[in-house]
Amino acid sequence: MEELNQLLGNQNQSHDLAACSDTATEVSSKRRQRKGSISSQTTSQTTRSPFPLVFSEPIQKAVCIPSAYLSPNDKAVEPYMLEHVPTKWQSDILYKAFMSGVHSLSPIIHPPMILNLYKAFWEWYDCKSYTGEPYPSPSFIPLLYAIWFGGSVSISMSTMETEFNTSSRAMLSTKYSEEVTCWLAKISFPHSVTLHGLAAYLIAQTILSREEEPLASSLFVSLAVRVAQTLGLHRDPAHFNIDPWEAEFRRRLWWHIMHMDAVIAMSSGLPPLLTDTTYWDVRETSEVKDTLVGTAEAKQYEEFVAHGQRPPDNPDDPTVCGGPSIVNVYYLNAKAKCIMARE
Repeated sequence: MEELNQLLGNQNQSHDLAACSDTATEVSSKRRQRKGSISSQTTSQTTRSPFPLVFSEPIQKAVCIPSAYLSPNDKAVEPYMLEHVPTKWQSDILYKAFMSGVHSLSPIIHPPMILNLYKAFWEWYDCKSYTGEPYPSPSFIPLLYAIWFGGSVSISMSTMETEFNTSSRAMLSTKYSEEVTCWLAKISFPHSVTLHGLAAYLIAQTILSREEEPLASSLFVSLAVRVAQTLGLHRDPAHFNIDPWEAEFRRRLWWHIMHMDAVIAMSSGLPPLLTDTTYWDVRETSEVKDTLVGTAEAKQYEEFVAHGQRPPDNPDDPTVCGGPSIVNVYYLNAKAKCIMARE
């Protein structure tokens, strides 16, 4: 077995070296077409392979795999690779529509984290890309298109006509949904898994799913379950040294899959895929506001409520908590979905 593994390793190394060489040549050629004139020193730097060769142990050995260790083995992102990118003004409209029309109903992402990545993308796209600097986070691209897709199915007809110069919602949304699929393939999803890739997949497929076609929808949930387990989402982040915002992101992904599994089971009459809590131990998502996740105030509130030492906040009645509520009504609804999925 050791000799066989060594032989396969040598073959993979030769293949990856050739692939990196082809990638570098293609990226360099495309960049010269886009820029027109770049100094020889800059060109020589940007034609290097954007990702190092990695030969590590199988990922199945890990119980919880941080997303940073599962970056897609794909070439760096250049602006010419991005199709159907809206203007910054249009993008902001779609982003806000996604947050109010999609995220409010099915919270999957952690908005402060995504907003930082969103701002970083536009800073790169408007400025840094023209210096020949590739985008550093390929796995965020399909999630960005998924956000635009979600926004396109949420904006009003009047906004669509005035800001996007079209009266066809299908025409506007289809191009973004197709780009989600395209970019998931480019980052090798689901063979190479990331939290952002899974989030993009769930957002797009949830929007496209139809209650009258439960069997077709069950296929995407089956894949999502296996990807989530590969990422270790079936284990509660409290077992590991994970930042609070990422922990909440992971819980939201897991419970959204649980919820979709339960919905499809009810509509199809089939048993759910996830039933036995022996194989997962993820606690329910937090109901506190995103900006307070991980703070001492939020931890104290959740501990007191869990032990009956104080009543839960009511966002609609500040007198219950003696001031502004610490919780978000969106996440109260999401927590109710968690409870329903568990039952």
